[in-house]
Amino acid sequence: NPGNVKVAVFDSGVPAHSDMSNIGCHSELSFVDLLSSKSTVWDEHGHATIVTGILAGSNPSTIMGMAPSARYYFCKVMDDFGDGDTNNLTAGIIWSITNSVDIILICAGSPIYDRYLEKVIKKAVDVGCIVIASSGKEVTRGNKILYPAAFDGVICCSSSKEPSSQFVPDKNKLYVDVNASNTWSTFPSDSYMKTSGSSIAASIVCGCSINLLGDCRMRNIPINSVADFMQKMDSSFRGESYG
Repeated sequence: NPGNVKVAVFDSGVPAHSDMSNIGCHSELSFVDLLSSKSTVWDEHGHATIVTGILAGSNPSTIMGMAPSARYYFCKVMDDFGDGDTNNLTAGIIWSITNSVDIILICAGSPIYDRYLEKVIKKAVDVGCIVIASSGKEVTRGNKILYPAAFDGVICCSSSKEPSSQFVPDKNKLYVDVNASNTWSTFPSDSYMKTSGSSIAASIVCGCSINLLGDCRMRNIPINSVADFMQKMDSSFRGESYG
């Protein structure tokens, strides 16, 4: 049952769209503004509304998301221009650990290595939190993977016309390529947008993860670690049985 899965979305704020009225974002516990500057908690940039529509859209006539019944929490780590820093990400991960979130979705990244961010990511993984991040390869030279997607323990998501998955046990890491091109989703002011890229791929992988985790819990299939979950995810993407 995806309804018992807690998901923290790290992006540009609380999505503003009537197709996601089901997410209950008016509760003061469902969002946290991690920006130091004064800003609205709502998504004025549009990115959060796009990625969340893929997950939580609940209008059968327009956008039906992959896991509309999950419990969503919105960590605003990017401002209205789509800018943020690793301090915001780090604070959000600490918040997620404290609030026992099951899955963290990070549709942002940086080319600069940050030791403290890596340490906090490892802590989240060690306590059983599933961290999913967009690779951002489409915006870097040489298709370099951004942080935190490049860290061990993180499910790294990219968009590719040739979908694939690769689990690397010794690094506790899963690489997933999905075809996330020309995907329709929600956009602010109750509009819609067609978009592509690794953020969309990460949202799709997150939707799969929510449903897999919910299914495992419903069927009492044990998940002993994040690595165990990644192995089940890899099997699922390959069309094999995971339990």
